[in-house]
Amino acid sequence: MIFEVAGFISLMGLLSFLQIRHMHKKEGIKAVLVYALFMTIATVIGSLLIAGVQLQGQSVIDRLFEPIGKAVLGS
Repeated sequence: MIFEVAGFISLMGLLSFLQIRHMHKKEGIKAVLVYALFMTIATVIGSLLIAGVQLQGQSVIDRLFEPIGKAVLGS
């Protein structure tokens, strides 16, 4: 179980690093920060799900992403 979570975090970190390095040249720092935030949240939630932690439902995930989505959309 620990190796699965560690492998998942390592894989997500590697993929994020490569994508951020490519994105920074084209999009700038704002896009990199938003992408890093989303990937961090996705990695944490994915790690919890792999570890078998029961989340309180979809509303927990919705509450995490709702303020981010509103900030990105400007509403």
